[in-house]
Amino acid sequence: MRLIVQRVKSASVTVRDDALGVDGLERISSIGPGILALVGLHAMDDESDLIYCARRLLNVRLWESEVGKKPWRRHVRQMGYEVLCMEGTSSMMMGGREEG
Repeated sequence: MRLIVQRVKSASVTVRDDALGVDGLERISSIGPGILALVGLHAMDDESDLIYCARRLLNVRLWESEVGKKPWRRHVRQMGYEVLCMEGTSSMMMGGREEG
């Protein structure tokens, strides 16, 4: 399992559905400030990989501290921000083959 993580002010996932009419777009999820994570799964991944990646995602320190403004001191839960995960298999491709 691989994660590509991006700190965002906002993010959303929109899908195309021709049954919806002229534009055919439907927003299926959105967040305010937080983390957008592209998740790449591998056939050999199991529940322990999921738990490990989820813990890392929630505890990665991407924001500065309130006191002293030192960088990289606070994580998404401390900030009260949100996390949006989406399939990112194509982002995990290198040289025409998946990383393993």
